[in-house]
Amino acid sequence: GMKILITPDTVKRTRYGGIVGKITEVSPFSITSAGASSVIGNPEVVQKLMGEEGGKIEAIAKLQLDSKTPSGYKWSSSLGPPLKISPGTTTTVRVTVEERTPITWVLPILREWSGI
Repeated sequence: GMKILITPDTVKRTRYGGIVGKITEVSPFSITSAGASSVIGNPEVVQKLMGEEGGKIEAIAKLQLDSKTPSGYKWSSSLGPPLKISPGTTTTVRVTVEERTPITWVLPILREWSGI
């Protein structure tokens, strides 16, 4: 699965990083507002998240646990904030779709210039 970094909106990412996790499942089709409401449980939040465009995909993630942190989760750059994350906290999620070394970006350009 793809790596994710989840930062609660109540936490400064520059100070604490984010909760480390991995995508375990992705829905093959767009999720409906009714389907999202059954998972989230709050139609107002669903309306805000879904917006007018629709076409949202549901992704299930497994978060790494860490008993040494106050939140109980593993954080990317520290022990995390000195608080527990409460249910319903909104977050910003960053998904790593692909990891590449810098040289893999440069090689195609060099090949094109040199004709190799």
